[in-house]
Amino acid sequence: MARPVKCPHCNQSFDRDKVSFKQHNKRYYHEACYNIMVYGAKQYKNLIDFICHIRGWKAPTGFVIKQIKEFKDTMGYTDAGIQVAVYYHYRVLGNPIPTDDKIGIGFVRYVYDEAQKYVKDLSATNQHNNDAKIDTTPRSIKVKRTNSSYKKRKIVDLEELI
Repeated sequence: MARPVKCPHCNQSFDRDKVSFKQHNKRYYHEACYNIMVYGAKQYKNLIDFICHIRGWKAPTGFVIKQIKEFKDTMGYTDAGIQVAVYYHYRVLGNPIPTDDKIGIGFVRYVYDEAQKYVKDLSATNQHNNDAKIDTTPRSIKVKRTNSSYKKRKIVDLEELI
């Protein structure tokens, strides 16, 4: 019988013989907790990479990392939500990208809800467009010619005008 271990994600003790688990950095996780942890780490990496790409940085500043941590801890924002807010602020609204490294992402708190609404509306529009049934069968259409007065016009002789 193995010694009971504690999952660092959910803080529940479990027996490794009875429960399926994943080992990561000498820690034992439930399989579901491990998947959640890996997904969260991937989301955070995507956020950092996106911010660095937008701002033209090789690595994020400590100030930006502090702001991300603050947004997540105090305001309950998610990594994907912060990424959407940054995209919305710079790409959709067209605000200029600052060149000063001392400027962080403090604008996120002001555009987060608006960006979430934008994404929700955009996905609803895409869903509606995907659900639309479009008739693609070819149809023949007969177009009636109108009598154009172009052919009946007299040609103007320039020599008569002189």
